[in-house]
Formats: sequence, structure tokens, C-alpha cells
Amino acid sequence: MKKLRRSQTKAGLKKIAPLMLLLMLISLMTGCGGYKNPVKNCCKAIQDFDEVEVAEILDKDWVTEEVSSEFKEDCEYYYNFLKKQNKKIKYKITEIDKKESGTWVKVEFKYVDASEAFDDALERTQKYLVKTERQLSDSEIIDLSAEYFDDSLKDIGTEMEEIIIDFHCVKEDGKWEIDDVNSLYNLKKVLYCNMGLY
Repeated sequence: MKKLRRSQTKAGLKKIAPLMLLLMLISLMTGCGGYKNPVKNCCKAIQDFDEVEVAEILDKDWVTEEVSSEFKEDCEYYYNFLKKQNKKIKYKITEIDKKESGTWVKVEFKYVDASEAFDDALERTQKYLVKTERQLSDSEIIDLSAEYFDDSLKDIGTEMEEIIIDFHCVKEDGKWEIDDVNSLYNLKKVLYCNMGLY
């Protein structure tokens, strides 16, 4: 009876062993590449123009839900422009450098640069404000600059630019997080189409 139980146990273990091995391999693979997950999440949030999510992933406080909502409401034209343009952003992880302190993940971005058209629109808006005798409200100034920007986009257009950004990832309580980025300024250039809205 004991021999029968032992043989049944051994047979059961033989069936379970390959499954356990597979689970271990999956676990190892997930652990090794886990540092890419927060980076990919951040890049996806940039493509979605979710500035609050980007700030939260990076644990930065340059923008809050309230500020983002105000921007969406007060500068609807610009918000919709950025939302549309950021869908064109492409990114790829080009290099991974593992250190004792964590892992650096190098990402190459191709993004829309609308700085020339935006600067032109601001200059035209400023000239108008100097010439006009009428006092314009903030919302009127924003609407005027949006009209000029729309014209400038038709005349000047935008360009696709490339930039490299390094993300530093660390594992905290079994979870990978981004704890630093080599240039927050460059990341904001990508997020805001290099329009200086940061």
C-alpha cells in the first residue's frame, strides 16, 4: 500500500515538475524585464497626452489634476492640438545599462516639434496687443493666439524631431519604478511638442 502511494506521488511530481519549471522561468523573465514596464507606461502616457499620469509615474509635481483641468478648459484649442499630435510620437528602447543602484533604460523618441509655428503665433499676438487700443481679456488673448497659431501651422507646419531620454529604474517592495530621468526638460519637450508650455 505504501509502495503504491509512493509510486503515485512520484508520478504526480513528474507531472508537476515541468509546470513548476515553466512558472519559475516566467517569473525570472518577468523579473528581469520588469524595469521596462514603468518606462513603457510613461511613454504610453506621453502618447496619450496624459500629463498628470506622466508626472505621477515620474513622482514629479510640475502638474496637478487641477492645473491640467484648467489648461484643458481655458486652452481647449492647444489641449486638443497636443492630444492629436502626441499620437504621432514613436519610441523605442535602444539600450539597457544595469548598475548596482538600478537600471538605466535609454529611450529614443520621435516627436512633433511645433515650436517655430508657436513662437510665430506668440510674436504676432504680442504685436497685435501693442497696436490695439482695446483691453483684451485672458480668454480673448488665448483665442487670438490660437487663431494665429492655426495660421502659422498652415504656413510653417511642424517637424518630427528625435531625442534620447534616459530613465533610471529601481525595484521598491518588489515593484519596478522610475526614480529619475536624465532630463526632465527634454521629456517635457516631447510631451508638449517643444512649445515651451512648461
